[in-house]
Amino acid sequence: MLVKDIKVGMEGTDIKAGVIKTGAPYNYINPPTEKALKALARAQIETGAPGYLHTTSGTMGVEELEILKKRS
Repeated sequence: MLVKDIKVGMEGTDIKAGVIKTGAPYNYINPPTEKALKALARAQIETGAPGYLHTTSGTMGVEELEILKKRS
């Protein structure tokens, strides 16, 4: 879905996403968050689109980056 949003368009339109975004909750990364981070990494590799990560109260940023590094 992320690749389609970037290459084809979002939600049945021809408006293409320019950035992929995800984030993590406060002080932990749960399985859905890890899945989203891995999807972001795969879409970045395939499309070259930049990724944008957010954290809650500044926690889990390093952990987010570690998950992304494993996918590159």
